[in-house]
Amino acid sequence: MRYYGKKITISLIIALFCWQIGLAWGAEQKVISWGADLTDREKQQIWGFFPSGLKSEEPAQTLVTNREERGWLQSLVPDEVIGTKAISSVYLEILPQGSGIQIETKNISWVTKEMFENALVTAGLKDAKVIAVAPYQVSGTAALAGIFKAFETASGKKLDQQAKKTASQELITTGYLGDAIGNKEQAVELVSKVKEEVIKRQLSDPAAIKQIVTQICQDSQLQLTPEQIQQVVDLMKGIAALHLDLQQISGQLKVMGDKLEKVWQSNQDVQTMVEKVYAFLQKLSQQIMTFLSQYFGPEKS
Repeated sequence: MRYYGKKITISLIIALFCWQIGLAWGAEQKVISWGADLTDREKQQIWGFFPSGLKSEEPAQTLVTNREERGWLQSLVPDEVIGTKAISSVYLEILPQGSGIQIETKNISWVTKEMFENALVTAGLKDAKVIAVAPYQVSGTAALAGIFKAFETASGKKLDQQAKKTASQELITTGYLGDAIGNKEQAVELVSKVKEEVIKRQLSDPAAIKQIVTQICQDSQLQLTPEQIQQVVDLMKGIAALHLDLQQISGQLKVMGDKLEKVWQSNQDVQTMVEKVYAFLQKLSQQIMTFLSQYFGPEKS
């Protein structure tokens, strides 16, 4: 009996110890990264966008300053776009392995969820739920710095500096490209497909990368200027230098990849429909011209 009593006591101690470790581990898995210039009222408003009951869990909290935001974006966007205040805030939760990156946004007007996802994978994030929010409409570019800081706090691991810089470049390049062609989803799809080919083929030569960009643009019937093509090439040179794992990227973007494939196919279907309509109108026009020439043409002598 004594043996079993000791065994049960040891088991209870181990269970309690593991439970305490589990609590500590769980507390570190949820982090809020606040914009440093938020008012108390704005913070209260943002709490409403986070998962219910979060206040009682007391997640770890950090602050992101405008200076930190500028550190990632200053060479990529004009100063007036960055602004002088840090407003965007982020909730980040580490998810079980294989969950991929999951993004939600609120009051983010310029950066799409897919743009965030694509850039975050380049930065090295994995298996995380992210909610990027602001108390009013903002572009969302500055939220990237908050996501970086929240993930590093939650995971206890520092992201590679060059990877974060390249991810910032990817976000901005994709956004500007989307504005130029009038479709951000197509821009994300283009960058995703080029990135996949560059990583899969381990390309680093700018000429080879440019050939891939040009070919994918032709396949998707996208008309880019030489300057826009060069921007994508420059981005891909940076991505190639990171030596990313294609399998890991595919796993993290599993959900987004399915969605983007549907968008891509939808665009192809639209193109096919437009071609059919154009062919029909051409045929109809020829028939009308034939009819008019028969009945209203010059009389034969």
